[in-house]
Amino acid sequence: MRLQPGDVGSRVTVRHRLPDGRATDVIGHLLTLDEQSLVVRHPERGDVRVLVEDVVDGRVVAGVVHGGGAARAGQGREGLLSTPVTVAAARTALGWPARSALGLGDWLLRSGPAAMMRGRSALVAGDPGLPLRAALDAVVDHYRGLGLTPAVQVSSALPGRRHHVGGGQAPGRRPAAGARSAELEELLAASGWTPTPWTVLALRDPARRTPGASAAPVSVDLAPSPSASWLAASDHHGSPMTRADLPPERDGVAPAYATARPLDRPGEVAGVARGALAQGWLGVTCVNVHPDRRRRGVATALLAAVEDGLGAGAGAVYVQVAAEGHDARAAWRSLGFTDHSRYRYWTLPDR
Repeated sequence: MRLQPGDVGSRVTVRHRLPDGRATDVIGHLLTLDEQSLVVRHPERGDVRVLVEDVVDGRVVAGVVHGGGAARAGQGREGLLSTPVTVAAARTALGWPARSALGLGDWLLRSGPAAMMRGRSALVAGDPGLPLRAALDAVVDHYRGLGLTPAVQVSSALPGRRHHVGGGQAPGRRPAAGARSAELEELLAASGWTPTPWTVLALRDPARRTPGASAAPVSVDLAPSPSASWLAASDHHGSPMTRADLPPERDGVAPAYATARPLDRPGEVAGVARGALAQGWLGVTCVNVHPDRRRRGVATALLAAVEDGLGAGAGAVYVQVAAEGHDARAAWRSLGFTDHSRYRYWTLPDR
């Protein structure tokens, strides 16, 4: 079998043996995969569990991920939005790899010197293999041992939306931690952890292309690494980022640093953004437009340039926007993005 745990969330085809010895195929999105079994979500048959010992062959459908742009006409938006929250959290994390990481069951304990919380927090996406309290104790011990403040990233469905949160568990297994995000957050609050404001994950089918850079009076350059001018124009809570704040280069991750320059003043920077394509999901992050150039299509031009550079292999495009940033969320919605889920970080201050 060619499928690997990293293929969870992808659209796959699995040929497997039936009890009577015949072979059949199931095509859908891979929800779980372990040493004993895998679960594929079929659009009509629902979640199909297959024992690994019965698999004849299994492979990713080339170029298509969960809800990707190659879905049937009229199905892309609905399919993409049906991506389980834990799958979406894991997929988007791939575009911003940590400098080092340690697994705790399905959880990923990320660490490094980066200022961004996504590079130094435990990604809660799946089952840690321990009761929640014991898992949190392990997280605290890990980060305290590194001299870092313990932090976790918790994702959940948006209020009022019925959404598949867990990764699709095989019968008899206990639910994934993502399906218990409310229980986890209650435990965090009771244990003295402090939450940050919510961030919304918004998704878009890449079949809907963004107007090109001609929509704004700027030219956009792409580079595989950030230039000094890119760093100077970036912003993280009011300060420019350094190279150490950005993720390291990793195999399987294609980054692109976009710099927009005004046509009338090519020596200046109108805005910057970072794109990253990882396992078919294209993330657009670090978008920052100079205050004097806002509302002139610069962000649209940056997005278009990133898509032109990396979008050929994308099955989904995503952005992450502060939940309270209503203007920014409205701007992304105008470009075809739809709110999918939300996440926030919890930290445990020193006592």
